[in-house]
Amino acid sequence: MSRWSLDIVASYPRLRALAWAGDVLYASRGYSLLSTTVGARPIAWSEVARYKPPWWRNLTASTSLTFRLVRDGFHALTRLSSGAMVAAVPGAIVTLPPGGTEFQATHKILRGTRPLHICAVPDGTVYFGEYFDNAERDEVHIYASMDHGMTWQVAHTFPESAIRHVHNIVYDRWANCLWILTGDNGDECRVLRASCDL
Repeated sequence: MSRWSLDIVASYPRLRALAWAGDVLYASRGYSLLSTTVGARPIAWSEVARYKPPWWRNLTASTSLTFRLVRDGFHALTRLSSGAMVAAVPGAIVTLPPGGTEFQATHKILRGTRPLHICAVPDGTVYFGEYFDNAERDEVHIYASMDHGMTWQVAHTFPESAIRHVHNIVYDRWANCLWILTGDNGDECRVLRASCDL
């Protein structure tokens, strides 16, 4: 039996991996979105687009400690078949139209700081679930956009005391469905299967 070993090929300080799209890997450094083609040698990162946060977040994003403490930067990203991209930053969902270079805020996060993930289905519908402390176990919403992330509406509401928050929504291309993962305690922890239109 052979033994496997892991070797460090490269290191990229302060880079956060966000999403794959074919052979392109997207990552961020602060509020700058970068990409590289996997397999290319040498590995080279190029800027795709930027988001201009409130002025004070430029200050907190400038050091590793404050960047982590206030959870700056991009936290989730999905690339649509149209070429548009939808991402989560603290306090907002931001959208980049095809060929654009600057993300624009299209939805203000009202509870919590941002969703943990953003999901797109083949018809271009984009989803995210609310992720906030929710100690009182208020109702929790799943939001949807049917216009490539430009406008958002509530697509589903979990009633009070049903769950604490949504951890993830995942598109399953083999079963053509959504998997919705919720938490945090006891019966709140669920793996739910839903159709792509909820």
